[in-house]
Amino acid sequence: MTETHLAVFRGKKIRRILHNNEWWFSIVDIVEELTGTERPRKYWSDLKKKLYEEGYDELSEKIGQLKMQSPDGKYYETDCAKGFHESKHAERKGGEVAGKARKDLEKKTGKKVVSSENYLTKPESRKRLDRK
Repeated sequence: MTETHLAVFRGKKIRRILHNNEWWFSIVDIVEELTGTERPRKYWSDLKKKLYEEGYDELSEKIGQLKMQSPDGKYYETDCAKGFHESKHAERKGGEVAGKARKDLEKKTGKKVVSSENYLTKPESRKRLDRK
């Protein structure tokens, strides 16, 4: 039996489903929230294509298609990703790499990378919307 729920991330509802005792999340919903795009399905499709072209063949091992309810109330096969326990390690490793790169750049240039002049309190895309 599968169980479906909505998870909330940054105030946005992300569809999720319990499948084989693991939570799976709608990738399109996540892409929409993280990118702010008006066309998350197209964005995800293009990104998948690009990742395959760049040699990320293992992408298909991490993604499954599960039937999820769409806003129109119907159920469609949707690209989903498992809750990423393994991504915590990748996140930590990526943070270490970024931190080292920042420190190296600061040492090389003698300037701080993060400063009050370049710190954004809101994402740049949101700032642009506020100006209109």
